[in-house]
This record gives sequence, C-alpha cells and structure tokens, in this order.
Amino acid sequence: MSQARRAYVNQSSVRVRIPETRVPVTRWGITKGELSQAGFKPHSAEDFKDVVIPTWMDEILIKIETGSHIWLHGGAGAGKNLMADYIAYVTNRPYVVISPKVGSNPNDSIKTVRLEKGSTVEKVGEIARAIQGVEIERNGEMIRVPAIICWSDADRCPPATLELLREALEVGKGWVSDPCGGAPIRVFPGTQFILTANRGLDGDGGRGNITAPLDSSLMTRSRSVRAKEPTHEWLVSALRKCLPQLSQSDSDLIVTAHDQVRESALQLGLRGLEVTLRDMIGAGKEFSELLSLDFSRREALEMAMNGLTSKLADPMNYEPLESAYANLGDDALSPIDR
Repeated sequence: MSQARRAYVNQSSVRVRIPETRVPVTRWGITKGELSQAGFKPHSAEDFKDVVIPTWMDEILIKIETGSHIWLHGGAGAGKNLMADYIAYVTNRPYVVISPKVGSNPNDSIKTVRLEKGSTVEKVGEIARAIQGVEIERNGEMIRVPAIICWSDADRCPPATLELLREALEVGKGWVSDPCGGAPIRVFPGTQFILTANRGLDGDGGRGNITAPLDSSLMTRSRSVRAKEPTHEWLVSALRKCLPQLSQSDSDLIVTAHDQVRESALQLGLRGLEVTLRDMIGAGKEFSELLSLDFSRREALEMAMNGLTSKLADPMNYEPLESAYANLGDDALSPIDR
C-alpha cells in the first residue's frame, strides 16, 4: 500500500470522547457501508444503551490507544466475548475473532496447498487474511486498514499455535512463517492482538505450576488486563442485550439463580465448575420458551437450570446444586417487572 493511501486512511480517523466511553478513543473514519461491504457487522450506540460497561474495558481502550497488544485474563463469564462487539463499536475498526479448533493444524489457518484438476491451488487461511489488514473500497479505490484481532482462549492453544502467535507479536519482526515455503507473511502495521485467557501462567487453579511456558513469551509481548469478576448488575444487563425477549425481572431471576449455584459450588469445593454468562443465556432461552407454554415461573426456572447438573460427574452433588435455586423465595419469582 502506498504512503499516500496510508496517510489518507490515517487522516480519516479522529480522537474523541463519545458519550458511551469514559476515556478518549480514536474512532476510525470508516462508514457503516464500508464495514458491511468488507464483511463486518457495524454497531451503534443503540446496541449498548442498556449495557453496564465494566471499568476493565476502559483499560482495553487505553492500551489500544498506545498501540499495545493485550493479554486479557479472567474467569469464565466475565464478559470477554461481549467485549468484542463493544471494542469494535467504539474504535470503529474491523474486529476479527479467531477461535482455533482443538486438534487443528495452525498452519492450515495461514496457507494450504492442494492439487485440484491437475493444478496447484493455494488457499490463504483466516489468520493470514486478518494480519494482512482488511481491504475496504472507497471512491473506487481499495485501501487497507489494520484490524484488531481477538484470539479467543489463547491459554488453551497447543504449543504450535502459541509459537505462531509468538512470531506475530515479536517486536521488530512482525511476521508469520509461510508453511508452504514462500516468503514470510508480514503483519500489517497497526494490527493489534487481544489474547483472551481464563488463566495466567500457573494454569492449574493457583497451585503454582507453569503448565504453558510459551504463555510467558506472549505475555512479555503484551500488556495485561484482568477482566474482573462480573457484578450482578452487569450480568443482568448483558443477559438482556443477548436475550431482549426477557424482561428485567426475568433476567434478574436467571442471574440470581446462577449466583446461588456458584456460591453452592464453592461451598461444596467444586472449584472446577464454571458458571458462565453462556450458561445464563442458555437457561434464559429455555426459561422464555417454557413461559410461553404456560409453565409457572418456578417450573420454568427449575427445568431451565437442569443443564448445570450435566457438568457434574458425581450424582451426589446434584441435589445440593438444585436446592440452591429451588429455594429462591416468592419475591425472586414474582413476575412484576422491577
């Protein structure tokens, strides 16, 4: 890309403090039409009007402003995935989420070569496409914009994938190896990574063993942000964003029930049991469906919450968890919207 085109892109961005943020951010001058044409979903303030934005997301924005890569760690259900939509909206930049599949060959996400009808066909993978910037058409001309790449569950990646990330993030290097023998694939200037993780270096619940040494290499190339435990208020607002068919009191009931289960699990010593926003969304969908079939709120709640017991290996633990939400009082089960 020529210097003239790069300057054109940079001049189209502006540093502002929009009403939805508490810190100044640089919003790129890319229109909704341009984002849509490039295959991205544009977001608006309307998408977040009722969502409580946790303060750790401010830290993400500050580090994006400094051009840093980010290691975002926190427990399950802290909102790391919902963050993607918010950051994409605030920065107005292309935002790519990559979730490597277990057992997959990381080289396949860079480039593959196969024979097709006697000819050699190369296919560029999702990682290689993302790191080379996103092409956007403007006034009949193609310009290239650096993406923000969210690499989900980096702490669970196999060593080969972590090595690929280490290459991409290495200061002064900024390229990944072409597995098909070609020239190195350069990372487009301005590209930033957000690596999400449920754990840090110990990776085993705090017992102190470094189970993934390559994590350390990635963390030294990034700036750390901790996604703190979600508040009840945030979970209710996030659930309503994901399931707008739920009323305020419905969302509050679902979150309260899961909070009770989380507390019960801790008392039972079941530290491996994750109670996440994803669980709440699943229960909320079923709860809403059951209400539409004229089940009572208590009946709908008990059936919707049954999915959590499927995470348990020991049937003896079913009853203590079930009692955690079965004992919710009439006030919690009141259908009156608060």
